[in-house]
Amino acid sequence: MPSSLLLLDEGVPKSVLSVLQRAGYDTKRVQDLGPRGISNGEVMSLASSSKRILLTRDSDFLKLKIGIGRTLKIVYLEAYRDEPEKLASHVENFIDRCLELLSQCSLVVLDEEGPECVGRSQ
Repeated sequence: MPSSLLLLDEGVPKSVLSVLQRAGYDTKRVQDLGPRGISNGEVMSLASSSKRILLTRDSDFLKLKIGIGRTLKIVYLEAYRDEPEKLASHVENFIDRCLELLSQCSLVVLDEEGPECVGRSQ
């Protein structure tokens, strides 16, 4: 069973939650651990304090520098923005590779071609 703890931001479709849980990942949604509509800073704190890798579709996380790397790892889901079922299948196919890459970097972007390291660990 996978050992990574995952946290899905509010914009990530439920279909992604379903495939990750079926694959054995301990996966929670932001709204399971805190109130809806919290700020990105609060999402980062929640992910960090719960020691979970954040999966998000919010491009604001691509601009953040503080906290990423030391206490926070992020997978940005860029692929299939308007096709939740395709996104879920894509995440299912590539989640293991995304998590492998997070040992080398703090931010992985998953686009339609596959995952890529963007932020190097500090």
